[in-house]
Amino acid sequence: MPNDSAPLEPTPEEIIQYSYEFDELQQRRHDEGFQEYGPMAFMDNNMFDMIGEELADICNYARYQYIKLRALQKIMEGLEDV
Repeated sequence: MPNDSAPLEPTPEEIIQYSYEFDELQQRRHDEGFQEYGPMAFMDNNMFDMIGEELADICNYARYQYIKLRALQKIMEGLEDV
């Protein structure tokens, strides 16, 4: 992409809004787990194993996002040639 293009940056207001959205998502997930599994179910879980599995999932999500980003970059670079 040309160097003079506007950066894709969220505004400070958008950052605040997205942070609130994330907080709401996190609280909703907590509430759903509380309802489905009970308030103290986490005490019976092996947190080391669970965290390891979650980290593997996060790494996979990062890989998938990277692949999508590279595909988008290829499309955008092709548009520069038009």
